[in-house]
Amino acid sequence: MIAGKINRLYKNSFYNSLSWGSNLLVNLLSITIIIRYLGAELYGIYILVTVLMGHFNLLDFGLGQAVTKYVSSYRATNSQKTVNLYINLSFSIQAFIATVFSIIILYTAESLTDLINVGEQYRNISILSIKYSAIGFFISMLLSNINSIIAGLQRYDILGMVNVISSTVNILVLVIVLLNGGNIDLAIMLNVVVLSFQVITLWVILHAIMPEYRFDFVFNMTAFKELFSFSSFLFISKVSAFSNNYLLRVIISAMINPSAVAIFSVPTKLINGLQSAFGSLAGVLFPYTSGANAVNEQSKIRSIFQKAFGGVIYLMTPLFVFMGYYSKEILAVWVGHEFADQANDLFRILIIAFYITSTTMVPVYVAMGLGKAKTLSAFSMIALITTLTSLPILIHYYGVKGASLAILFSGFQSPFVIWWVTKRLLKLSIRDVLKMNLYHMLGPLILTISAFVVLDKIIVVNLDNDYFFGLNVGFCYSLYLLLMRGKLNSRGNQLS
Repeated sequence: MIAGKINRLYKNSFYNSLSWGSNLLVNLLSITIIIRYLGAELYGIYILVTVLMGHFNLLDFGLGQAVTKYVSSYRATNSQKTVNLYINLSFSIQAFIATVFSIIILYTAESLTDLINVGEQYRNISILSIKYSAIGFFISMLLSNINSIIAGLQRYDILGMVNVISSTVNILVLVIVLLNGGNIDLAIMLNVVVLSFQVITLWVILHAIMPEYRFDFVFNMTAFKELFSFSSFLFISKVSAFSNNYLLRVIISAMINPSAVAIFSVPTKLINGLQSAFGSLAGVLFPYTSGANAVNEQSKIRSIFQKAFGGVIYLMTPLFVFMGYYSKEILAVWVGHEFADQANDLFRILIIAFYITSTTMVPVYVAMGLGKAKTLSAFSMIALITTLTSLPILIHYYGVKGASLAILFSGFQSPFVIWWVTKRLLKLSIRDVLKMNLYHMLGPLILTISAFVVLDKIIVVNLDNDYFFGLNVGFCYSLYLLLMRGKLNSRGNQLS
């Protein structure tokens, strides 16, 4: 039975990563076309509006993650009646919140357009796009809740496949609209239609995998208090994440202009994609830990934490190194040399910042599964205060590059997060965990980077083509994984 749960965890990581990989590939292939046809200012507006539609989901006050936790926990103890109660309560609350804030967005479209400093030429397009996004916000709130429920059921295979299809269709619709002379308002309207079909599809699937579930509008005060005792603290964490996504872009646009948003968003999109890859691997630990904690399987949680923490660091470290080394070439191939010259320094700062915060992904998801939302919110609040206080000053002195410095400064608490989860929650030796996970990585990493630098001199100097850096990264990363294979296997056997 334990082996079956572990296998499901690995499969969930695979499907979650498959969803991420497909999304990233489609976005990488389409972004050049999008920027070419929209231009920097319209692309900046498009980013701001679509992020508004997606990231206003923080207004669920953390209920989505709370639903994932309690569905997983009560499912593990076979309390189906309680599972149904929490699902229906979450839908009732989310529908109410979505209705209220959709109306607010609809009636403040002009004010939001003024806030993001849109020029008169694109003012009407921006207002209409924001109005469409109000409808999209309502639908995306419902979609987020269904995704959270299915994640709590640990059916990432379903989420992965549906998300792959919907994200691909979304990007294809946008590209087709632009190629046929359409504008972002039409693209966003069609995006709302795709979201609607995604909600319907997942709703049907939810009933298929859990036929005993019946929908009903309910309100139970005891369940409500339990949900919000967890979600209210996660809401603070979501506010912090929101500030580093949408609010940060709004400040850039207000202090500089929408074109600067594009300069910041393109490298951020790429590095966010890489971080999301490892987030998709680690994210499945949240419902897994919730279920294991509900039945008091603490030894399993400790074991899987050590494997996952080391595994994520092993996989991500060389990729971040390679990306930092080839930052300018990556941007040049992706969006052109002129853009690469403008964004390269900013990109390298972001790479360092995102690597530091990425080391906390496994500890954070495990802590969430253990129900430690209050302390996590405190760490998030520290990051939020650091970002908001430093951002205006750094933008004033360093322009758009200052935004990346603000993100870097906000990650200083990452080592404290790792220590707290490892030592205080799991009662593990921080020294032993770091030694086990980092010491054995140094040899293969040094050999790989040495080969990487030597091959770079041969390939790039002799061929003088930006595209050939990908061959070097691919070969050296494969070499690294080959060198690490034996060490990973021995570690896995040691911890089993």
